[in-house]
Amino acid sequence: MSITSQEQAILALVEEAVHKESFLQSPAAAFWLDKQRSTYDYTLLDAPPILRQADGTLASVFCDGVVLVARAGITRGDALARARQQLERAGTTVLGAVLNQVRNPVPLFLRRYLVTE
Repeated sequence: MSITSQEQAILALVEEAVHKESFLQSPAAAFWLDKQRSTYDYTLLDAPPILRQADGTLASVFCDGVVLVARAGITRGDALARARQQLERAGTTVLGAVLNQVRNPVPLFLRRYLVTE
């Protein structure tokens, strides 16, 4: 199922992993992505964790690059390194990583005293 508007296109993958993997390896997926590339300046694909499911690695071969997202305090460095290696073995360019859900260790009442420039 795909939803397209003038500003965005959303592709909802089917629930069953077998069908998702078949779709991601199909000419239809490549055609759909080529159409999005010609329509939009940027096309972003969101995928589940690389080490848990094959979806992200399969989809990565269609991408110009991948940004890994790591969860602060949860994602281990060795897991991030393994994910990067897995993507690189698939021929994917890893552009970098984003660390999300980072907590600021400075208490709120002290933050106003910090110098920011």
